[in-house]
This record gives sequence, C-alpha cells and structure tokens, in this order.
Amino acid sequence: MADVTTPIPAGTAAGALIDGKLFGRNLLNDTAGADAMGLVADAPAANTLLGRLKAIAAGLAGLATEATLAALSAKLPASLGAKAQSGSLSIVPATGVDLATNAGVATALAPAKAASATATQVPASTSAGTLLAANANRIGAASVYYDGAGILYLLEGAGTPSATNFTIKLGAGLLTYYETQASFTGAIRGVWSTAAGAANVTERAA
Repeated sequence: MADVTTPIPAGTAAGALIDGKLFGRNLLNDTAGADAMGLVADAPAANTLLGRLKAIAAGLAGLATEATLAALSAKLPASLGAKAQSGSLSIVPATGVDLATNAGVATALAPAKAASATATQVPASTSAGTLLAANANRIGAASVYYDGAGILYLLEGAGTPSATNFTIKLGAGLLTYYETQASFTGAIRGVWSTAAGAANVTERAA
C-alpha cells in the first residue's frame, strides 16, 4: 500500500544543510499542504497552532493576575464564623440607597405588628368543626386555651380532626394552651372527646 502524502507548497524548505550534512525538517501541514504550525513570531497566522495559542494567551491576559487575586484574598476573613466589625468584610449598598433612612428598606426589615386581637369562645362539641377560619391577614400566632374535662383534638389546615388525626390535643391533665406558628394563616379545626366546657381562641391581625 502506498504511503499517504501531503503536498508541500513550492519553495518550502524541506531540510537544512549543517556542516555539510543534510538534516530533514519535520513539517506540520494541513490536508491542503498549508503550514499548520505557524511561524514563531509576534503575529503568527490566525488559524495555525501558534496563532490559536496566541489568541488564547491574549484572552487570558484580561483575567485577574496572581497579584490581583492575592490582594482580593487579603480582604477576606481568615476563617469562618462571627467576626468583630474590624475583622469583617464590609458591604457597600447600591448607589443612592441609605439603609438608615430608606422607607422601603425599613419596611421590609421591620417585623409585622398586630394592631388588634379577637377572642372567641367555642363551646365543646363531639362533632368536628372550625374553631378559627383561615385568614391571610393574620399576624403572629393564633392561640387556643382549653382546660375542660374532655380532650380537644386540634387540627391545623384541611382535614377532619379526630382522636387519630390531630395536630395537638388539649385538656385537663394535658397541655391546656397552644399557639400556632407565627406564619400559619390557615384554618384551625377541632373536635372534643366529650362536650364539656369551651375553648378560648384568640387571633391577631393588622
């Protein structure tokens, strides 16, 4: 089988005469016979190997230098955890925003405050019912107090409360007071083991 050869452009030196001896040159050519290596120069041909390496080097030149990275690292705390103000990393707010006086920021950071509270007494019943309806405007926790002779099975959210399906149970000899999570705005349902006494339910709102 004949060797596969690539034509060499006319005038391309294929060897060098050194001390009277001919040394062949290793050439890297593409399938068209053009130089694929490129000249060792400041501006080698764009599509040659050296030209592409030159382009990569130029792109990397715009990235952070070792000195820049070292300067940035020096500004970071040496370890994790709470730091004194002098050893912490400062944060610069957006231009034109004063965190101390900006009303929007202050409102977002301030906790919601309840301006009113409604107390309701719900008589004990062995039929499941709603002690407190869902309220998207509820602020803080809703509370339920029951110290009667029966057992009150409370259930947060959807479903039917029962002796086997409840969030918590209240009554004499058990816990008598319960508060929901502050973020819970759903309904509170309940059912008693016996119709004895009543539950006091309090809800707070804006």
